[in-house]
Amino acid sequence: ELRTNLKQANLSYEGAVQRYNRDELDIIYNVTSAFFAVYRATRELKIAEDDVEQQEEIFNLAKQKYEAGLIPEVEALQMQVDYAESQSAYVEAEEALQRLSDSFKQLIGLQLSDEIGVMTDFEYEHVEVDLNQAIDYAQEHRSEIRLSEIGVELSKLRVKEVDAFRDFQGTLSAF
Repeated sequence: ELRTNLKQANLSYEGAVQRYNRDELDIIYNVTSAFFAVYRATRELKIAEDDVEQQEEIFNLAKQKYEAGLIPEVEALQMQVDYAESQSAYVEAEEALQRLSDSFKQLIGLQLSDEIGVMTDFEYEHVEVDLNQAIDYAQEHRSEIRLSEIGVELSKLRVKEVDAFRDFQGTLSAF
């Protein structure tokens, strides 16, 4: 019984360690993913800002050309519509950045009133990966597989315990 309890305790401990490591990797993934979402939204806001500036210049030029009688009113109105659409896209990008920033702040535990910014200086190192070796390593160290194996072993131990309790036991004392 003591050996069985020790084995159950060791398996439960190993399962807890596996789940802890898996949860830690999930947290790292979620924070990294949220960071890159904020970074992408920052870049999209800059693109929308540039588009507004460009559309404003085009609209002002079209307005001057229309007033000079060089282009029809339809073209001038179309430029005005394009300019308004670019302004709308800018506001949408601004709202998306704010929403993603708030979500990121909540994820990492900052106050919503705190200001954050994205500063990036990416350096990429080229790494050669042997695909077969990577697959073998992943299969050996896959936490879900080991957790399933631990579950099976714990179930077998529980079956043995139940069988042991069903055995007929008795104590005879005589004087």
